[in-house]
Amino acid sequence: MVCDGAAVSAALASFAETMREVLACRVEDRPLVSNSAALHDLLRAQMAFLPREEVRALFLDARNRLIRSEVMARGTIDAAAIHVRELIHRALDLGSAAIILAHNHPSGDPTPSAHDVSLTRAVMSAAAPLNITVHDHVVVARDGQVSLRAVGLI
Repeated sequence: MVCDGAAVSAALASFAETMREVLACRVEDRPLVSNSAALHDLLRAQMAFLPREEVRALFLDARNRLIRSEVMARGTIDAAAIHVRELIHRALDLGSAAIILAHNHPSGDPTPSAHDVSLTRAVMSAAAPLNITVHDHVVVARDGQVSLRAVGLI
C-alpha cells in the first residue's frame, strides 16, 4: 500500500481529534478536582504541542463537573494576554462555581513565570467576592505540566 503525505497527515489529524474527544469524555460529568490524572491528560492532548501560547479556562459547576472548556486567548510563541474582567464575566454567564486555568508554554518548559503567578492571584481576587473558586492554574508543555497549587504558588 502506498500512502501519500496528505493522506497520512489527514489520518493523523483525525486520530488526534478522536483522542481529544475520548479524553474529554473522561472528564465530562466527573469531578475534575478529584480526577486530576484525566484533567492532565486532557490538557496535554489539547495544549502541550501548540506552536503558540493559548490560555484555556475550564468552568466547573458546584460539584466540580465540567460545564465548558474555552480558549480565552491565543497569543504568540511566548505570551497570551487575558483580561480578568472577561474571564470572570464568562464564569458568571455560565453559572460557574469554580475555574481551572491552563495555558501552554511552547518552549517546552512548564516552569511558571512570575506573570503566571500574578495573573492567577488577580483572577482569584476578582473571583472570591463572587463565590467563584479558582482551583488551580496548570502550565502545560511538551516536557510536562506544573500545577501552581501543587507547588505552593497559589
